[in-house]
Formats: sequence, structure tokens, C-alpha cells
Amino acid sequence: MKAKLEIKMNNDAFKQNPLELARIFRNLADDIEYINGPNLGTFIGIADINGNTVGSLEVVGDNNDSEQSYLDGDENYGATYEQTYGE
Repeated sequence: MKAKLEIKMNNDAFKQNPLELARIFRNLADDIEYINGPNLGTFIGIADINGNTVGSLEVVGDNNDSEQSYLDGDENYGATYEQTYGE
């Protein structure tokens, strides 16, 4: 398994506050603890302080032939969780 993390930092939240990335990482750590650790198929949406979606964390298999979610084979296994801030 591996975690794929992408955060786009080209918006006002990052320009206004140089510590926005640190805030996002703290919230992401809280989200991971809330779901009791990631499982294959976990998806967490990432939002900036203004509520705009800026990225995601997804746990996928590390097979070089395919990087698909485990949920392809058994819809009852794995976890999906998305947290949106600012609503």
C-alpha cells in the first residue's frame, strides 16, 4: 500500500498565510486518527481555510501494474472518508 498526497498551493489561502500548509497537515493528521488509521481505499479530501478543495490523500495498492483502489474487488472492504472544512 501507499498513500498518494496532493495539495495545490496556488490560491489565496496560501498567499495570505504562509502557515496554511502546516494547518492542513495538522488537520489531515486529525482526520487520519479519527478514522483509526487509513486502509486500502481510504480517501480524504483536503480543503484550505476558505473551504476550497485543494487536494486529497488516497491509499492505494503499490502494484506497479495498476494503482486502483481495493474497492474494485470487494465493495464491503476498505474505508472511504472525506472531511470538508469551512462549511
